[in-house]
Amino acid sequence: MGTSIKRSVGIRVACAIAAILIFSGMTTMNILRIEGTQDDSVRASSMLDQIQRAEVAHYKWAANLSNALYAGTEFTGSMDHTGCVLGQWLYSELNLTDSQIESLRTQIEPLHKELHASAGTALGLYANSRTTAQQYYQETIQNNLTTLVGLLDKVVDRGTALSTEYTATMNGTIAFMHLSTVICLVLALIGITSLVVYFLQCVVKPLVQITHRAQPLQEGRLSLDLGYRSKNELGQLAQTLESSMGRVQEYVADIDRVMAELAQGNFDVSTSARYIGDFQPIEEALGRFTVSISDAMSSIIQAEQRVSSHAEQLSSGAQALAQGATEQASAVQELYATVDDLSKSAGRNAEAAAAAGVIAQIALSRPEVSLRYIRDGKEELHTPGDSKLISAIYAARGREFAKSLVSVDGGEGVTVRGFVTEPLAGRGSRAMQTFFCCGRLIKSPLLTAALEEAYANRQMKGKFPGCVLHIDLPLREVDVNVHPAKTVVKFAGERAVFSAVYHAVLSALEADQSHPQAVLKNVEIPGVRKQDTVAENQLRINVGPDNPGGASSFKPHKPSPVDPPRWSGPTQPSIPTVVRVHDSTYSPPAPVPPQRPKPPLERRCPSPQAGAEDCVSRSETYDVNKVSEPVCAPHISPAAKSILRPSLRTGAPPF
Repeated sequence: MGTSIKRSVGIRVACAIAAILIFSGMTTMNILRIEGTQDDSVRASSMLDQIQRAEVAHYKWAANLSNALYAGTEFTGSMDHTGCVLGQWLYSELNLTDSQIESLRTQIEPLHKELHASAGTALGLYANSRTTAQQYYQETIQNNLTTLVGLLDKVVDRGTALSTEYTATMNGTIAFMHLSTVICLVLALIGITSLVVYFLQCVVKPLVQITHRAQPLQEGRLSLDLGYRSKNELGQLAQTLESSMGRVQEYVADIDRVMAELAQGNFDVSTSARYIGDFQPIEEALGRFTVSISDAMSSIIQAEQRVSSHAEQLSSGAQALAQGATEQASAVQELYATVDDLSKSAGRNAEAAAAAGVIAQIALSRPEVSLRYIRDGKEELHTPGDSKLISAIYAARGREFAKSLVSVDGGEGVTVRGFVTEPLAGRGSRAMQTFFCCGRLIKSPLLTAALEEAYANRQMKGKFPGCVLHIDLPLREVDVNVHPAKTVVKFAGERAVFSAVYHAVLSALEADQSHPQAVLKNVEIPGVRKQDTVAENQLRINVGPDNPGGASSFKPHKPSPVDPPRWSGPTQPSIPTVVRVHDSTYSPPAPVPPQRPKPPLERRCPSPQAGAEDCVSRSETYDVNKVSEPVCAPHISPAAKSILRPSLRTGAPPF
């Protein structure tokens, strides 16, 4: 093989990649050097600023001491040599590595300590002899201060020199980076350009030529002359194609000769070309073909005789076949009709499932109302209406979900009541988390986060708690105009709502005694009181005669009474005994014994112009065909309204 395309392309690609890698390495190295130099420059500048502030501070310190000794004012300076700006620099780690600065720092440290200590000596002398104190200030403190300032000036000079050196180093590094970047980019462009040019000249152009010369094959002409000669892979490909098509042309000519002999009635004929490879079965097939033709001719003569005798049988069979085709077409039409019925039934089932979900939400929001949902003569849902939320949950969510619930009741100002699942009864998703705010079904990431935060270190990974929680708070603290569907609300005090839900759920989980709990032994420790005070909503450990084991108990916060929401309509509506979505022939069950009275709930229509599509009817027995006093149902989702809307307009039952 001469010049290999694979080798040539590989060399050029390797050169381009090497140039890119060199460019990346040089750029990374220069950037790291720039960052290091910049950090050193910043540290030098910070040190200069600190030393300059230290000089100013010590001048002020000396002036303050001078006023105290000469004018009799109060000395307010510090005598602690570690608390001033210079002391912080002296007794902190030195970020710069420089021998001169280290030496100056060693000289400054004892002088600075002596200077601050001399303030106390001067003040002591001042109490006995003012003249002695002033002389001590002039001879000792002033000399030490002058020496200290001179050393600090040397530090400033050295820091300035280092900053200048770092700046020059960084500028040189940047210039080197620019030069290396240009060189590496030029090398990379040369490698890529060489690769592209080679690919176009030695690969694309020959392929276009070979494709153009091979077009006669599409017209059935086997005479092929590609006209491309080269020592690379494409040249070998062109030579192989030409020799292969010449052999195929030879085989076609031989087969044409054999078929011509057979057409003239000469069945004693054989191939003359040498068939190789996958073409050998053609030679064998031609031999078998001549034998088969001979046998077929004799069979045709015999068949001619049988055809005439069985013509009548063929006629009757054709009639039976036509009749079978007619019956098959009828069966196909019946199959199409069945598929159409199944499609319509699936649509009805989807609508029924959506309606069932809406009714379940209504049941969970109003447990004091009995709902019964009947579809196709079968009772799908029936809540007792006994004002017990657990009964509505049992009917709407099922027995298994209701068995795993823990009661929640707490909050002050923001009341939280309902049920949550035990930690071991986690769900694979958040589909079983239901929240109501003032009786309205809502979706709130805030409430979800508060609920799951209460389950921290209690829930298995990948599991989510389920709940049915009612959050009641003054209506002025809730904004429902956040989302067109009214399912997303915004709380005025989100922190208070989060805290109320979190502590209420946490209190319920702590109070749950359905699982084993750790018991602390009653061990007296000298110097430790048996009972310590704790803040509100914290764990209290009681050790005494009433609790010998020292078991921990959590006392949840008791909510204070709040003003119940008031009905905003013209009259106070009565709570219906039964709410039924079915025909008007249904009779309500026996009345439920009276329970503890609940405060009336407030339900407002979104606006005074709200129509019948945003409200449902309230009557002793609910029937969509008999609309009486409208009452707002803001917790009905848009999907449910789309199901109920046609029935409200036409007067037909929705389910």
